[in-house]
Amino acid sequence: MDALMPLACQPVQIAGRNRIWRKMVMDAIRTDPEWKGGEYSAEPQQALRTVLDFLLIAGSAPLYMQKTLPTRDAADKYLDDYFKARLAGLDANDFLYQVNASRNYDPLPQLEKITAQVMYINSADDFINPPELGIADREIKRVKNGRFVLIPISDETRGHGTHTKAVVWKQYWRSYWENQRTKQFEAARSDRARRNAVLNLQLARELPPARRKLSSPSLLSAAVFTVEPQRLPAAVASTFARVHRR
Repeated sequence: MDALMPLACQPVQIAGRNRIWRKMVMDAIRTDPEWKGGEYSAEPQQALRTVLDFLLIAGSAPLYMQKTLPTRDAADKYLDDYFKARLAGLDANDFLYQVNASRNYDPLPQLEKITAQVMYINSADDFINPPELGIADREIKRVKNGRFVLIPISDETRGHGTHTKAVVWKQYWRSYWENQRTKQFEAARSDRARRNAVLNLQLARELPPARRKLSSPSLLSAAVFTVEPQRLPAAVASTFARVHRR
């Protein structure tokens, strides 16, 4: 794997407030009499309303919501419409599985094993991954080729949902990978020049001056040989072949 781009996450166990709100919604489902141990014939409505309450808060963007819902009536209508649009599509058992699936998530002990290029991005208004924890800034240092960017709150950020808005983070992605490609190109060019210089040095040592002509001592591509390739000394011919196979 050459590159990774984690968004809206933390490289630690799901713990603290993040685990608490998840357990609260799981408990709301499991303690609803209508859930019936998962053998319900009709969805447990009260449990699902609690689920939607928490999902709304966990995924909310305060600045955006304050600007788009500036009055009490606007906020109340938004909530009513939200329930109407989302409630029918929820399944209690399915959601219970989803929200508990992260219970064993914990990449922290193995961060040093990551060798791919990593561009890690969170947004400052993410309820689920709040920047004040300082986890991302601290742990990205353990990733050899990692960089972390915290996107500041703006009219464009959407809390945890910012990860689905490429217009917000694509500039960081583009800048990072263009820089990486430039570094790779420069490294490859430098390596090529080094290998050519080594080969030219070998040629200078092993071929009689009258049998060769180098218009540039540093670039193999500028070399014009006046001997047949099969008559090159074995060591030089082998080096020449290795360089030009790359």
